[in-house]
Amino acid sequence: MIRVPPPNEKLTEIIRKIGVKKLISIEINPYLPVDYQLIAKIAPNFCSVIWIARPNDSKNPRMLNPLIVSKELIRRGYTVLVHIPGIFYSRHEMKNILTILKEYGIRNIFAMRGGGPWLKIKNADFSLAQIFIEFIRDEFRGYFDIIIAGFPNVHPASNSMEQEMFFLRNKIVSGANIILTQACMTPERYLNYKKYALCMLLIFR
Repeated sequence: MIRVPPPNEKLTEIIRKIGVKKLISIEINPYLPVDYQLIAKIAPNFCSVIWIARPNDSKNPRMLNPLIVSKELIRRGYTVLVHIPGIFYSRHEMKNILTILKEYGIRNIFAMRGGGPWLKIKNADFSLAQIFIEFIRDEFRGYFDIIIAGFPNVHPASNSMEQEMFFLRNKIVSGANIILTQACMTPERYLNYKKYALCMLLIFR
């Protein structure tokens, strides 16, 4: 049975509403068959849809797997977080993609550079996640919640934790709302990272 979809919520609204209660999310690979009955049994607070840019992808954004699956999830009443690897798209292509996501009712974007630090694309419009975040804010103001990746174990492109925190600060200043971190780490490393990140959020928000 298909639920009547409520207006898609921002993740900040969901977190504020839930408070200290546990939040459940699932990550969906839109390039594999999606078991919507299983998703209904899990009843997540939101669904995270990954995005793998491929050379043979359709030039029509509506035909991209992440958008197709996201649209169906919204139709079924779920809040959606869409991962987008910015480095693979031009500013024009990205505006079209984000405009369609807005049309579908999606309010949450996981904004990332994508492709790994070894990938080099000449004249890429979004060579850094920070540039992508600034673009979303310039074009769509506060419509989207922007989620970014945090790396307590240090991103491969960073030379040190100090440099990692410099990049994190820039993404926060550019307009990021939420930091999602890696799951595999020591508790001490996570707690130290969280303490530093919270300090920056208090300073720059």
